[in-house]
Amino acid sequence: MAPLIRSFLDHKVAKLKSMGFLHQSKAGSGSLHEGRSLTIVMHFVKWPDSTERVLTRIPASFFSIVVGLAGFAGSWRAASDVWVLTPVPGEMLNALAGSIWLFLAITYGAKWLTAREDAQAELNHPIHGLVVGLAGVAMMLVALGALPYSPAMATEIFMPGVLATFGFASLGENVGRGACP
Repeated sequence: MAPLIRSFLDHKVAKLKSMGFLHQSKAGSGSLHEGRSLTIVMHFVKWPDSTERVLTRIPASFFSIVVGLAGFAGSWRAASDVWVLTPVPGEMLNALAGSIWLFLAITYGAKWLTAREDAQAELNHPIHGLVVGLAGVAMMLVALGALPYSPAMATEIFMPGVLATFGFASLGENVGRGACP
């Protein structure tokens, strides 16, 4: 390996170690180069100490993933009706959006139950507080994806999404100003 690349990699590894992201296992000598072969025997071990710490890392902005996927899936579904396109990718995207939404709904709800101070701080943040409303919007979009398969289930998902969206809107000027209850 060229000395310049070796030096660059050693520098990057040292920086990641100093930040606490990489830990050397006993198999390596601490250098990226051992003779002629490149052996990197390092792994990520920066695991949270508790479930509560994991939940504090799930921001409300993750619901934008669901909004984007469900919006793209709905667009694909509409396009497959108009043009000669297979509807399968749109339906797969709807299923993916629904799965991600379910995971996020559970973990974000658990965040409010176990790490309420962090969730409240996110709601009161001037920027992060504004994306909390995406949870309700994502719920409504997932319901639209489920509508052709189960209208009853779609309604049961859609109505709480409407209530959550209107509830968030009722907070008005308090969101992001530290005045949310």
